[in-house]
Amino acid sequence: MDQIIETTFYSISFLLILIVVTIYILKQKRESKKVDLKIAKAKEYGIHEPVSLYPVIDPNRCINSGACITACHEKDIFGI
Repeated sequence: MDQIIETTFYSISFLLILIVVTIYILKQKRESKKVDLKIAKAKEYGIHEPVSLYPVIDPNRCINSGACITACHEKDIFGI
């Protein structure tokens, strides 16, 4: 009798864990689809890059060493 109760307890516990994990995975997939749609829409409008990619140089702090030009991975700084 104890064996049946123990097996039933573990089966129900496993089933509940499986249900929770399944719900979590489905929710994550749904959220991922929403994000993918937002990214596709942003790419359509040409705004898919974060603003922080483009450097902002403070002319008051610049020492005119040219380090920003060599450090820029986009090679998009022409000089100040």
